[in-house]
Amino acid sequence: LAMTPQPIADAINQLGSNTSATELQQDIKTLSQTIAHYLGVISLACQAKLKNYQKEKNHSLAEVLQKLYRQNLTGQEWILLAKELCSPFSEEPETFPIPELVSLFFDCPNNTPTQIIPLFQKLLAKPITLRIKNNQEGNSFQSLIELFSAIKSLLLLLKPIFQYQLFLPRESHNERWTGTNRVCLIGSKLENKEMANKPLLADANDKPVLSLWPLAQVRIPALGSRLELFSFAGKGAIGAKFVALPYGFEFQDEDFWNWFQEDLLYIDSVTQNTSLSQRQPYPGLSAFTFEDSDLFFGREQEIQVALNKLRRQALLAIVGPSGAGKSSFVQAGIIPNLPQGWRTITFRPGSSPIISLKLKLIRELKLSQDLASGNIVHELQSFNAEGLVIIVDQFEEIITLCDSEQKRELFCKILAELTNSLEQNIRVIITLRDDFLVKAKALPFLGEQLTQSLEILTTPSASDLIRILVEPAKYVLYQFEDHMLPKEIAESVIGKPSALPLLAFTAAKLWQLRDLQTKRLTRKAYLSIGGVGGALASHAELLVKELSLAEQKLLREMFRRLVTSEGTKAVLNKNELLQILGDQSIAEPLIEKIVIARLVSVSKVDGIEKIEIIHEALLSSWPRLVNWLHEDIDVIRLRDQLQSAARQWQDRGKPKGLLWRDEALTEYELWRNRYSGNLSNLEQAFAQASLFESTRNKKRQQLVIALIMSSLVIGVMVLFWQRQEAAKNAREANIQVGKLYEEQGRQELLAQHPNRALPYLSKAYSSGNNSASLRFMLAQSLKELDKVKVLIGHNDWVTMASFNKDNSKVLTAS
Repeated sequence: LAMTPQPIADAINQLGSNTSATELQQDIKTLSQTIAHYLGVISLACQAKLKNYQKEKNHSLAEVLQKLYRQNLTGQEWILLAKELCSPFSEEPETFPIPELVSLFFDCPNNTPTQIIPLFQKLLAKPITLRIKNNQEGNSFQSLIELFSAIKSLLLLLKPIFQYQLFLPRESHNERWTGTNRVCLIGSKLENKEMANKPLLADANDKPVLSLWPLAQVRIPALGSRLELFSFAGKGAIGAKFVALPYGFEFQDEDFWNWFQEDLLYIDSVTQNTSLSQRQPYPGLSAFTFEDSDLFFGREQEIQVALNKLRRQALLAIVGPSGAGKSSFVQAGIIPNLPQGWRTITFRPGSSPIISLKLKLIRELKLSQDLASGNIVHELQSFNAEGLVIIVDQFEEIITLCDSEQKRELFCKILAELTNSLEQNIRVIITLRDDFLVKAKALPFLGEQLTQSLEILTTPSASDLIRILVEPAKYVLYQFEDHMLPKEIAESVIGKPSALPLLAFTAAKLWQLRDLQTKRLTRKAYLSIGGVGGALASHAELLVKELSLAEQKLLREMFRRLVTSEGTKAVLNKNELLQILGDQSIAEPLIEKIVIARLVSVSKVDGIEKIEIIHEALLSSWPRLVNWLHEDIDVIRLRDQLQSAARQWQDRGKPKGLLWRDEALTEYELWRNRYSGNLSNLEQAFAQASLFESTRNKKRQQLVIALIMSSLVIGVMVLFWQRQEAAKNAREANIQVGKLYEEQGRQELLAQHPNRALPYLSKAYSSGNNSASLRFMLAQSLKELDKVKVLIGHNDWVTMASFNKDNSKVLTAS
C-alpha cells in the first residue's frame, strides 16, 4: 500500500472499509478500474514523449484514440489501449519510457502476451449478484476469495510499475504521492518552474522519468477539500473530461483537445488527416447519433444540466419545438456521457407503443419472446445491469398515432412504475414537441411526474449556433474561408421556428461544395445555394423540376401521406406507400430519388422498411409543400381518420362494430368523390367492408319497413272488418232495443196511457224502427196529446202555478 500511487492506494483503502459481500465485490471492480485507468494514462504519456519516434502505422490504435474523442473508455478498453501502445515495442522494450510497462503485457524474450489481460477481464467483468441464502454462503465467500486472489496477483505483477513513484513538483518543494499520505521531500528543489503542479513519475532516485501532464492534473474538487489527481477520461460535455478515481470527482478542460491532436494523433497523421477530412461533419436534416457525439457542439451546458437531473430523478422529459434537436441532444449529448456500463434502448411509440417497447426489449436486451405486457416492469427491474435508460423518442406519437385510450393508459402506467424510484437504476427519457405538452400532461399516471421532469430545449444562442458551424469543420481539419460567414449564417436563422435544421442543412450543403484543395468552406458556395433561406427550398425545387408530371403528381400524394393532420411526420411502411401510389413502375424509382435527395429517410424496423420525411423543418420551409398541405388539409384530416380506424379495425380482429356507418360513412363517401387518390389495401378493405355492411343494413331496413307496411295494411283491414262487424252488431242491438221500446209503448197505449206510451214509442222510432205499426201507435199517442191544454203567454220559464178548487183554472207566474 505504501508503494502504490495515491489513487490506487485510496482504492485499496476503500476496499478494506466494507464488509458486505456486494460492496466488497463492487470495491474490487473500482480498484481494478482505477488501476486500468492509471496504466492507460501512463501509456498515453509515454506515447506523447515518443513524439519523434517513428513506428509503422498502427490503425487499430488510431481507432481507439479517435474513440476517446467521442466517449469514455471502460476499464477493459483502457487496458487494451495500453497494450496497443506498448505493442510496437514488444521486441525492444528498453526504447519505451517505462520498459516495465511493455513487459507487463508481453513476455519480451518470446514476444508473447502475458496473463495480465485475462486477469483484468476477470476483475472487470460485470459483478455477479452474491446472494447468501440457505447453503449458498460457502459459495458466495468462495467467489470473493477468488476475486481477492486475482487482485493480489495483479498487484504483485504491478510491483515493477509502482517503483516509478508519483511526484508532484511544487514551487517550493516536491511531493511524493504514494500510499494514502503525501510526503514533502525536504531539500528537493524545482529546477523548471514551468513544471510546477504538473504530475510526473520519478525513479527510485527521485529523478523525473515521465511527465503525466496534461493527461494528469491536480485540482481542488470542492471548497475546503485537498488536492486530488484528475486523469483524462475521454469526451466530456464541455471539452475533455477528467476524473479523480476512486472518488469520481470530475472537471472539464476545453483546451485539452488541442494538445491531444498535436501530441498524440501524430502517430498516424496521414491516415488521421485523410479519414477526418473525408468524414461528413454535418448530418444535415438527419439527427445526430451516438457515433456523431464527437461532432456535437453547442449544447454543452444543457447536457450537463440534463445529466445532473438524471442523477436526482428517474424521468426526464426533453421538451422543445419542432427542429430544436431533441433527438440529437439525447443520442449525441446525453447517452455518450452516461456512467460506464449503463445500457440504453431507444424507440418510437408509433400506433402501438406497448408492442414497440416489447420488440425493443426482446431484440436488444434479449428478454423472453413470450414477454407479457404485465411483466415488463418486473422483467426490467430484475434485469442484471449497472443501469438502464429507456428513451422514448417523439413521445407525441402516442397522441397523434395511437388511437386506443387503453393502449395509451397501459403504456403510461408502465413508464410511471419504472420511474417511481431511483433505487432500480432505471431512467426514462422522453422527447416531446412543446405544442403537445398540455395534452401530454393530461395523460393518466404520468401527468404529475411529467410536470416535475421538464427540461426545456430552445433554439441555441447566436454564439452556440456559431460553434455548431465552426467546431465540426475544425474537427475534420477544415475551416471557413471568411471568419464572418458563420456569424452571418447564425444571425440569419435566429428567431426562425426551424433555425437549427435550416442551419444544419445549409452547413451540409456547404460541405458538399467545399474546396478540397484549400480545405475551406467558401462564401461563393454559400451564395450559390441561395443562403440559408433558399438552401432547403431550392434543393427541394431542384428535385421537383427534374421529375415528370406523373412523378410530380405522385410526389404530392406521397407527401399527403407522410404528414398528419396535426402537422407532424407520419411513418409508413414502404409497401403500404407503394400500394397508395399505385403505379409501381413510377413510384419505386421516385422513392429512390427523394431518398437520395434526402427529403425522406428509410429505416428498417424488424425487417420492414419504414419511410418518413427527413425533418419537420421541410413542412414550413418549402413553399410548394406548404401550399400543398394547405390545399389538402380537409383531405388529410379525413384520410388520417380513415387510416386510424382501419388500423384499429385490423388490430381488433376486424369486428363489424368498428366499421363506419351513418354520418361517418356519408362523410367518407363525399370525401371519396372529391379525392381520387389510391388507398392502401387495408384502408380499401375497411372502406369496402363499411360500405358493404351499410348496404346490407339498408336492405335489412328496407325489408323490415316492407314487413311493417304489410303488417299495417293487414292490421287496417282487420280493423275495418272489425269496425264493420261492430257497427252491424250495434245496429242489430239497436233494433232489438227499438223493438223492446215499441213493445213497451204498445202495452202502455193498450192500457189507455198515451202519455206514458209516447216516450217509449219515440225511443223506438229514434233507434231506426220505421215500421207502419210504430208510426200508427205514435199517431194515436199524439192524437191524445192534442187534447191537452197548452199554456201560452210566457216568454220564460214558468216558476209558479196555482189551481182553483175544481181544477178548472190555473194561475201561473214566470
